[in-house]
Amino acid sequence: LALFFFCFFSVMPAQGQVAPARGIVPLFSALDQIIDPNDYVVGPGDVLALGVWGSLEQADSLTVTPEGTLLIPTLGEVSVGGKPLALVKDELKTKALTRYPNAVLTVTLVGVRRFKVPVGGLVAKPGTYEVSAAMRVSEAIELAGGVRWDGSLRRIELTRSGGEWILCDLFRMQ
Repeated sequence: LALFFFCFFSVMPAQGQVAPARGIVPLFSALDQIIDPNDYVVGPGDVLALGVWGSLEQADSLTVTPEGTLLIPTLGEVSVGGKPLALVKDELKTKALTRYPNAVLTVTLVGVRRFKVPVGGLVAKPGTYEVSAAMRVSEAIELAGGVRWDGSLRRIELTRSGGEWILCDLFRMQ
């Protein structure tokens, strides 16, 4: 199961053991699967290829800015951050059709953002790791050397960037 929104996690102890201090890592999916445009949330650092075909033939590769916008030649600035990829595609196509009514627009995610996150809890090598926005929690745990003998994949603490957290069972999510 691939989830595409920014979260952090901590491997928790098995039932009846003392909980460690909270650690964090994002919840993402690796690119071993096709990204679902309805689930993937566009963010700063993602790269989109935009093609306009028809009376004007132009292709650009554009990076989402830290403010969550795309700066598109001939169309201007468009807010895309925090929106599902499918919605971004529809909005960009609609905007392009106002300027180029007889054109066909293609929008493709060609680069997934990468960033560093701390991984903690009951993992073999707690620390900071580089992950992509399409990485799975299980893969982030593996980057940290896997779960220690006293940890459990059935008790993963996910903490969103706003501080809200939930306990997840990775076995149930497979």
